[in-house]
Amino acid sequence: MTGTENHVRVGVTAFIVRPEDGRVLLAHRTTANGEGTWGLLGGNQEYSETPLQTVVREHEEEGALAFEETDFTPLGFTNDMFLASGRHYVTLYYAALLPYGQQPVIAEPNHFSAFAWFAPDEFPPNLFQPLETFLKEQGVLLDVYIQRRMLERAA
Repeated sequence: MTGTENHVRVGVTAFIVRPEDGRVLLAHRTTANGEGTWGLLGGNQEYSETPLQTVVREHEEEGALAFEETDFTPLGFTNDMFLASGRHYVTLYYAALLPYGQQPVIAEPNHFSAFAWFAPDEFPPNLFQPLETFLKEQGVLLDVYIQRRMLERAA
């Protein structure tokens, strides 16, 4: 198959939720895979790395955010084919609250042009394909996570 890869890549990403209002961090992508769309921070799992190690590393590299592995709650996964590039990804999804006192900074401007906070019911229409797939297939899991965490904060 010309222009395609014959292996599956594993992506790892997370919904970062702002505790005070339940908004989710989205990043405007500038890379060829998903250019011009809004997505989550995250990336490829490297050899010998666990998914949690990947998600911690990617948030530090891309958003200058410091997390511990225990900050993340697993939510689900998607299986996406990128027909234009011939890539096949299985993406693992986590969720975490933004750590107190931290704000994301675009640490990789060659990957993202902007960060913004969105209520889950107000996400922009031009979402990165795997994020759109997750929200269509399993979006209720994000809603449950946010509701549970907001109730815990109120208690």
